[in-house]
Amino acid sequence: MKRLTLMALIAVLSLAVAAPAVATASPSSSSAETAAKKKGKKKKKKKKKKAKPAPVTPTPAPPTPTPLSAAEVINQVGQKAAAYCLPDPICVDSGYYGTDTQPECQSKAAYVWVCYGWNDEDDEGDLFTCDFREVVERVGLNGITSHQDLAYGDEGWDCFDTPDDAR
Repeated sequence: MKRLTLMALIAVLSLAVAAPAVATASPSSSSAETAAKKKGKKKKKKKKKKAKPAPVTPTPAPPTPTPLSAAEVINQVGQKAAAYCLPDPICVDSGYYGTDTQPECQSKAAYVWVCYGWNDEDDEGDLFTCDFREVVERVGLNGITSHQDLAYGDEGWDCFDTPDDAR
């Protein structure tokens, strides 16, 4: 009988230990219903409103330089002819080639003109003319600069005898 009692006691104890483990492993019907409700009630995420980008205002184009005019080029070549003549003790006159309204030029573009000027020289009765070519350029919006084309003639000058009745 002791043996039977001991077996009954072991069976009761094993049921006592196994019953709580089984209860936690398989949820009861009420906890299963709660879990199903939670799955069905998913929270909706709020959509964030995207900030609208600031309106883009186009930057204005930089101002365009003014193209060179014949009057500007005539003035510049005339001034340079006088400046080249001034330090030369035998230079007697200077100017530009062309008419009163159009200079004589090798090339003309909107911002660069290559035009001709001259200096008259008198070396003790020996008259000669030295031609030069001036490169006139637009600087900035309405500025002007120029330089002698040193590739022209001999170091920028093409000199020849002037007949007595010329100029």
